[in-house]
Amino acid sequence: MKLLYIFMLLAMISCDKKVIAQGKVVEHDNPQKPIEDVTVILSVNEVPKDTVTTDEYGNFRISVISGGFPSDEETVVVKKEGYATLEFGLYDKNPDVQENENGLVVHLKK
Repeated sequence: MKLLYIFMLLAMISCDKKVIAQGKVVEHDNPQKPIEDVTVILSVNEVPKDTVTTDEYGNFRISVISGGFPSDEETVVVKKEGYATLEFGLYDKNPDVQENENGLVVHLKK
C-alpha cells in the first residue's frame, strides 16, 4: 500500500506540460511591416522562463516546461526600444494580439 502511495505521488508530480508561443510581431499602424529584434519573454507565475528575439521577418518561437496545474499562469512580454511594451496572458483575449493558422500576431504600438 505504501508503494502505491509513493507511485501516485510521483505520477502527480510529473504532470508537466510544454507551453509553446509562436508567431509574428508587426507594427500596429502597418500590420504588413514585421519588426525585427523584438524581445519576447515567456513567464510562468511571473517568473521569466525563456527569452528570444524576433528574426528579420518578425517571427518568434518560445517554449517552456510548466507545471501541469491549472493555477499556472503563462504570460508573454513583448518589447523593443521605440515601441510600447505589451504584456498579455497567453490564454487571455487582447485587442493587440490576434491568432491565425501560423500562431500569434502581435501588434506593437510606437
